Amino acid sequence: MIASARSAVRLPSALERVLDQVAQGELAIEGLKLETPLVAIGRVLAYALITAAWIVGSSVLTDTNPIFGAIGFTIATVMTVLFLVALRNARRAER
Repeated sequence: MIASARSAVRLPSALERVLDQVAQGELAIEGLKLETPLVAIGRVLAYALITAAWIVGSSVLTDTNPIFGAIGFTIATVMTVLFLVALRNARRAER
């Protein structure tokens, strides 16, 4: 029981060191390249947030001016379609 308590005390500091190495780009695992998938995930999330902002903003504008709301929804729809086409093309390129 004492050994597990000691391990529990050491674990946060060991985890902090590993996370610091990851943040500084110093942690390398042979054969594992995380940079490319993380960049791709970041791009997808950024695009999704921008599209969601357009949709929410368009909803707010629809209350005040329906024309501007419709324009916003149209822009969000076009962005979503372009995004889905780009994802499909990227997946085909990976094959």
